[in-house]
Amino acid sequence: MRIGILVVAYNAVSTLAQVLDRIPADFRGRVTKVLVGDDYSSDATYLVGLGYQQVTDLPLEVIRHPRNLGYGGNQKAGYRWAIENDIDIIVLLLASTHHHLCRCSDDAETMQPWGAGNQDDAALEAARPGRARSPSAASE
Repeated sequence: MRIGILVVAYNAVSTLAQVLDRIPADFRGRVTKVLVGDDYSSDATYLVGLGYQQVTDLPLEVIRHPRNLGYGGNQKAGYRWAIENDIDIIVLLLASTHHHLCRCSDDAETMQPWGAGNQDDAALEAARPGRARSPSAASE
């Protein structure tokens, strides 16, 4: 089972490293990839991510979108990345807040891969490249 972490980031220069630091050590070894998606921040969020990439044991990839996609757009871009990288389970984190990740190790045992009939399957399908969007999604 390939587990990925998607960190959506916007103007998170002061919190990004702390959020990444809080990924539990016993969970890190189970993570296949981590993506920090910088949503065209006006601060140095992207540079903080690149710096963190140099000193971490996490399999970290940092991207900067060429324009602001908005929270939902950044999240969808991350889901596309997860699909392209054959990630079965994605953990979504916000770089601007401090999540409590102490349960990740426990939760990973009970998580279902995408496409296993869970309620997030519709969101996954909407994020797949080339998929038709519903009329309500087209107005986003």
